[in-house]
Amino acid sequence: MHKKIMASLVMIPMILVMLSGCQLAVAEAGNTMEEDKLVGVFVTDDYIDLFDFEAYVSENSNKLMHGGEVVMESKYEGRVYGTINEANPEDVVFESYEGVLFIDASYEENGESYSSVGSSNQVTQVHISFNDDGKEIEGTIFAKNAPVILAVLNPVYMTDEGEIYFTSGSGVSMSGEYGSGGSMSMFLTENRTVLVCNSESTESFKVKINVEGINDVKYYVLKQMDDHDNQVIAEKIYAHDVPSSIEVSDQTKYMILEKIGTDQEGKPLVERQIINDDYFHIYFFKESAFAEGHSIQLNY
Repeated sequence: MHKKIMASLVMIPMILVMLSGCQLAVAEAGNTMEEDKLVGVFVTDDYIDLFDFEAYVSENSNKLMHGGEVVMESKYEGRVYGTINEANPEDVVFESYEGVLFIDASYEENGESYSSVGSSNQVTQVHISFNDDGKEIEGTIFAKNAPVILAVLNPVYMTDEGEIYFTSGSGVSMSGEYGSGGSMSMFLTENRTVLVCNSESTESFKVKINVEGINDVKYYVLKQMDDHDNQVIAEKIYAHDVPSSIEVSDQTKYMILEKIGTDQEGKPLVERQIINDDYFHIYFFKESAFAEGHSIQLNY
């Protein structure tokens, strides 16, 4: 299998800080990393250094001391293997590491292919698309506004045995001065050469993450209004008690969702939006640097 990995970073605003048929993969002998398949990313709010510096120095000490050429081989890149939930293979946990997992979880059953992604409730606006060359998965995560917002894209691979692991990645940052609504995007792509019915073909996979900055939130208020713009019902929603659904009064003509929070300077802030769907989304920051999303159904 011949493949090419490419990481691309696109920022809005742009501020760079870091770094069906028969199908058979054609493997390059002696290169374990090349045999593993890119399936997604593990997004963290800080760089994770997995480089095996001790082994690197031990095996290259002579060259380092006498000025010889040293190649930074992939064997020195550490891996963090995940624990897979057998009942739900999309549920993968990397012990001792906090982050947002977003992976391709497509599968086949009874000869049929099903497209799916594995992710936590921190990934929203998920899209799966196909083209002549391969597949792309895309999702959005929300980061709390701060002087500097950082997101690191750590590539996630799957071995032939079904093991899942991630390696150290690269990240981008943006200044919090842009306030709520600032965003940046980054993606990883992999091109693999495969045999399709004895004919070589290139298969591509792309995973894209959009990061948007939003203000911190204390709670939400859903206000149901009548046709005279009078308030019918007001319901507060807190992080520790998010309902799965809310009953809509017969008197309600429209609804306003108020987000009560603070800006990056800690000043009180109220944001409002009109709700005109059968559901709405809210986001809370808990222990993670990235917000957790909740979808609430409206029962008419």
